[in-house]
Formats: sequence, C-alpha cells, structure tokens
Amino acid sequence: MAKKRGKKKGKKETCPICGVGVKVKKLDKHVEQEHPLIWESSKIEAVLMNMREETLSDHEKLDVAEEFLEMGEYRIVPEVLKFIAPSFPDMIYVFALLGRVLNELENYDEAEHYLKKAIALDPELIELRLFLAMIYEDSDDIYSAVEELERIDISKVNPDLHDIIRNTLEELNGEMDELSKEKSLTREQDMISYRKFIEGYELMLRGDYHESIEKFEEVLAIDPTSHPSLGNIGTIYMKLGDYNKAKHNLEQALSMDPDYLLAEQNLEILDRY
Repeated sequence: MAKKRGKKKGKKETCPICGVGVKVKKLDKHVEQEHPLIWESSKIEAVLMNMREETLSDHEKLDVAEEFLEMGEYRIVPEVLKFIAPSFPDMIYVFALLGRVLNELENYDEAEHYLKKAIALDPELIELRLFLAMIYEDSDDIYSAVEELERIDISKVNPDLHDIIRNTLEELNGEMDELSKEKSLTREQDMISYRKFIEGYELMLRGDYHESIEKFEEVLAIDPTSHPSLGNIGTIYMKLGDYNKAKHNLEQALSMDPDYLLAEQNLEILDRY
C-alpha cells in the first residue's frame, strides 16, 4: 500500500512589523492588508529606488507616472514626476499633472503651488485657471475660486465651458452672499477682509510678524467675528514670547468658536509656561 503523502508545509517568515509568522509567499499580502501605511511607503520607496538606479529619459519617467495614475496609485505619481528635469519641454503638463494628483490627495497647498507654476509658464491657458479654481473650491476657499473664475475672459473659452463657468460662478457667488450676511458685512467688505487676511497670512509665513499682526487687526476692524485672525495674532505673540497677549487673543478666538483646534492646542501649550 502506497504511503499517503502529507501536505507539504510552506516555509514561514516572521513579519518584521508585527512579528506574526506568515508564509513567505504571502508576506507581501500580509503587510499590504495588515499594515497598509507601511506597505504604501515601502512601495513608493521601491519605485524611487528604481528611478534612481535606472537611466530613464524624462519622457519615460512621465510614462511611468501616467501608468501609476491609471492604476490609481496617486501617492507614487508626484514622487516620480519630481524626478523630471526642469528643462523638460512640457513642464506645463508636468506641473498641471502634479496639481491634479495632489488635489486628489487633498494636499491643496501643494496642488495650488504647482498649478500656479504652470500658469506662470502660460498665463493664457484658460484650462489651468479653471483647474486652479476647482482646487480652491475643493479646499472650501470660495473667495479665491470666484476671483480666479472672474479673471477668465469667457469670450476666449470653448463654448462648451461657458455654462459650466457661469453656473459655477452663480453657485459660488450665492454661497459668498450667504457668508457675508452671516457676518453682517457687505459683499465688498467681505472681499476686502479676505484679501487682507491672505496678506497677513503670507506675511506670517515669511516671518514678518509685526506687519502680519497689523493686517490681521485690519481684518478685525472690518470683521470682528474673524476668529482665525485672532488665532493667528495669538500664535504670532507666542512666537515673539509675549505669552499674555498670546493667551488673550487665543482665548477670544476660542470663545467665538469652541471647536477652533489651533487656539485650543496653543492654549494647552501656554498652560505649561
């Protein structure tokens, strides 16, 4: 009688992340399912390693990026595109693609950055401005979306897009009117305070703190309900080491919006001093 063979056991390996014993052939699948963030990072790193080792032309790198885009691997696409040399002849497309993918990843600041770089290369390309307006809309920056759409000369736009632009503007303008009413401001006052807020924020990012405070105070003179202005003033005073003024402004901001996380977190930091 023939001896019955037992089922051959697959060789196991310990998962380097959680220590669980997993069959060697299934280790990748285990990491992908049980440790998705680490799997994503390792996959990106593997792609970047190949990009460094292989001598691909910029056109080939773009092809690789587009292949990952088709597969829905959005996080890998920007990393690949950043290997393309600035001298590449179609950087407008590269920057626009970066903007599109980063917008999908909800990285709105970087998406805006690359769309603006594309627009700087061709200010007359209307599709880029439409896309930038879409990024602003997706990030709930209605004011910037309206400003961008109003810059477009509709007479130069493909007729198929006329209705889209008009309907989007009408919808966003309606939302802006509602916001202005909630603040008891006219539409003009609301837009002025918004522009001053953006100026103040940009000054703050550059480290021009005193000029930034002045801008935020100008916002508050128009719109006393601007708790982000108070929050930013409080944050600046923290950086300047004036903790009493920082606390005063942050507490005011939090009293206006109890869910204002920035003010809450900074006040917790101040409590340690």
